[in-house]
Amino acid sequence: MSARLTIAVPLLLACASTGPGLHGPVTAAAQERDVTTPEREPAAPPQIRLPALEVTGTRLPSTPLPASSVPAAVDVISGRELRETGATSLQDALRRLPGVTTADQQGNPFQMDLSFRGFQGSSVTGAPQGISVFVDGVRVNEPTVEEINFDLMPLDDIERLELIRGPGAVFGRNTLGGVLNIITKRGAEVREIVPEAEWGSFGRQKYRFRLGGVEGPADYYVAGTFFSEDGWRDASASRVGRLFTRVGLRAGGTDLAVSYQRAQNHIEQAGSLPASELDQHRTRNFTRGDFFEPLMNAVTVNLKQDLDERWALGATGFVRALDAEQFNVNLAGANTRSFTSTATLGGTLEATRQAPACRRGRVRVRRRARARVRGDGGGRALSRVRCPRRHPRRRRLVAGHPGGRAQHRRARRRTRAHRRRALRPRTPRDR
Repeated sequence: MSARLTIAVPLLLACASTGPGLHGPVTAAAQERDVTTPEREPAAPPQIRLPALEVTGTRLPSTPLPASSVPAAVDVISGRELRETGATSLQDALRRLPGVTTADQQGNPFQMDLSFRGFQGSSVTGAPQGISVFVDGVRVNEPTVEEINFDLMPLDDIERLELIRGPGAVFGRNTLGGVLNIITKRGAEVREIVPEAEWGSFGRQKYRFRLGGVEGPADYYVAGTFFSEDGWRDASASRVGRLFTRVGLRAGGTDLAVSYQRAQNHIEQAGSLPASELDQHRTRNFTRGDFFEPLMNAVTVNLKQDLDERWALGATGFVRALDAEQFNVNLAGANTRSFTSTATLGGTLEATRQAPACRRGRVRVRRRARARVRGDGGGRALSRVRCPRRHPRRRRLVAGHPGGRAQHRRARRRTRAHRRRALRPRTPRDR
């Protein structure tokens, strides 16, 4: 008997664990344990709060505004994010954004074309330009044919970059596809002295040194960069040298900054290859010897003065000189060498006021109708009726043609009709 019980108990336990429809003391205990065991609620997903996106809402450098206050599609990239991409040129860093594409006509990474929304910015003379580029409030499109020399941009000294899509008249002519707004760095509260050195394949070398800090109300930033590369194609070497300094002063509501930039480059342009040469070897250079060698010096002064809580006055002045040499090798004709020298200066003054675009509120409009009828001796009658049904100050001309008593009676009837409409009970449609 005892052996039978010993065999039955494990059988009941096994049945209780495999089927909920069996009855017995063991299964009831198992069901009670299942009922009393509290069920664990699924953990709520963690909330991720994104950082605020701020955009420069004016042409000149100013206090950034929230992205919701700018009526345009804007992409903002910090200087740290740009440097973390490891890109050697500004175009290479921007093509990671949605809708931005690049095209390499010159065979050099520093002179690639940048395109978005169907418009392009290129360093090629004669190409249609539809993008404007600003550096600290100064438009750097060349005054000749609006071309953009991206190799002169201080890529390593950018504090914030804003890509504003769509046309904008405030940013000057040919701003059809959008605007590329660059704000350079200033001295930070933490003093820094940073030397850098990089080496890579194809003879790549990069040396950089920067110094920055704050002394009381003044700040300073100095940086120098030298980049050299042989290129992966024949005769496609690049040599880029930049010097950038910026000194600022912040006191009360005054913000003053003076910057100086110098760039001296030598860029060899491999160009495109015929299909027959491309199939044989992609590293060949069909017209060996093309190069572009610019020398640029620029001084920029930015001033911002806060007048009160809402009003601010901003001003920018600049002087820029560019001397460039272009050499082209031609197989069909003689080689060409051109020298261009361009000097530009100018300034911009603007006043800004920060205020809500509109204020929402309830406006009570009293519906009244007033009529004034006057007639002259020649039988001319004129009647003006105020009809505030749509707007309290809107006037509608009812009759103004000569005609004697008939015209006068019609004008009076229309006046009475407007009065009846004004005195009738209001309906939900009128509200």
